[in-house]
Amino acid sequence: MKSAERLASAIILIAATAVFLIIRPVPPLVHADDWLPVSPDDLALKDNPVSPGSDAMVLYRDSAVDASGATQGGDQDEEYVRIKIFTQAGVQKGDVEIEFLKAENDVKDVRGRTIHPDGSIVDFSGKVLEKEVVKSSGIRILAKTFSLPDVQPGSIIEYKYRIQGNPHFLHDEQGLVSTELFTREAHFSYVPYSGYSGFIPLMRSAGLPAEAHPECSISGKCTMVAHNIPAVGDEPLMPPPHVLEARVEFYYQPVNEAHGETPEAYWSRISKKLNGDLEHFIDVKGALSSEIARIVAPSDTADVKLRKIYARDQKIRNLNLEESRTPQEQKEEEIKRISNANDVLTNGYGTGRNINQTFVGLARAAGFEAAEVFVATRNDHLFVPQAADARDLNADLVWVSAEGKDYYLDPGSKYYPFGILPWYETNDGGLRLSKKGRRPNYNPCSTQLRSQNRAHWRPFHECDGRTHRNVAYRLRWPRRRSPSRRKSRRR
Repeated sequence: MKSAERLASAIILIAATAVFLIIRPVPPLVHADDWLPVSPDDLALKDNPVSPGSDAMVLYRDSAVDASGATQGGDQDEEYVRIKIFTQAGVQKGDVEIEFLKAENDVKDVRGRTIHPDGSIVDFSGKVLEKEVVKSSGIRILAKTFSLPDVQPGSIIEYKYRIQGNPHFLHDEQGLVSTELFTREAHFSYVPYSGYSGFIPLMRSAGLPAEAHPECSISGKCTMVAHNIPAVGDEPLMPPPHVLEARVEFYYQPVNEAHGETPEAYWSRISKKLNGDLEHFIDVKGALSSEIARIVAPSDTADVKLRKIYARDQKIRNLNLEESRTPQEQKEEEIKRISNANDVLTNGYGTGRNINQTFVGLARAAGFEAAEVFVATRNDHLFVPQAADARDLNADLVWVSAEGKDYYLDPGSKYYPFGILPWYETNDGGLRLSKKGRRPNYNPCSTQLRSQNRAHWRPFHECDGRTHRNVAYRLRWPRRRSPSRRKSRRR
């Protein structure tokens, strides 16, 4: 072909291409690494091959936390989730809810799309809404919610978002490897804060698949990949889901606290610390003795004295059972800061723990041996001392010894009469405080509980180890719900 002919052919080709590009609709520009490619096998997948009959399964997850700039721009948690929908019941997974703590972080950069079996894509272009999930005891948990478009059985849905932390907070991050869906592949990475904060970053894990091993580099970045992770669903009479979930946790510990210690040493240290808080709170012996002189008589039996103290303590207004207040609302309602047991008795209000601590002080003023006890509420927690995690002890009650008898009481639980504990505070381990430090040793056998709410069947254990089923009634009070179980520390 002659050069003139080649030039003419090139001009014609360029012109034709230009006309084609003008006439053909131009798709949105998508970066090559924006979404992972979708395989034809995943598009054609009809059921979960590992767990047949599933409504949906997670094909891929990626959770990348970067806390290196926590004190400046805040830490970032970038999440990417891809789910295959199999049934009509699974379609509801297209309605996504992402919880966050309003005071500490926010959800940003939400994107998503629906991919049909034929490969056609419907991008999410709707609104991301915000709703309040929990507002109680000074905790306000919100959720960003959105619905992915045109989700049908056979679709693949995927979405991304970023949890942006506020500056000057260091967060403990517990990545839940398990979810309510079977997960085929999951990736996790964590970059700790690199500056000086008075805390050192540590890591621990529980229930991980055999091949999943967190690996940390010299720089401090930790990564992990896990495959074929079983779902943790909700079943009747099952243990708390938290106990069954595989998880990896990155947390910070003050540099002046021991690390690498045995569980026994850990719990002894925690007991001493919490007991120090208690002793400081009830160090108002004059006020407590005056109150005891007013409510009990010297001729009263030990049991009668304790009942009178319990009745007085339960008259105290429990702020945990009320809506949380802003500082301005507290000022308008003249809600004062509680510093000790005298403040509780004088003002007539306090948190549930304040009420229980005040009972300990009153019982001691009456001549009894008494201590605060921290327990795990077994409806959503299980205490495993070997894990050395004080956050599992998420409730407290009171132990009193009188005339050779042990009493376990919870005056801070308003609707429970003397001698009766909520079922979820019984038959599990806990920590009775002592200035000498104690090993976990709490396990009351009481399972009786009365209230006016709906019945729930729950197993319980006698002291001889026999297992029974008992009907109990559970009052449903708001409690903090946080999938990542974040705990923050202001730098």
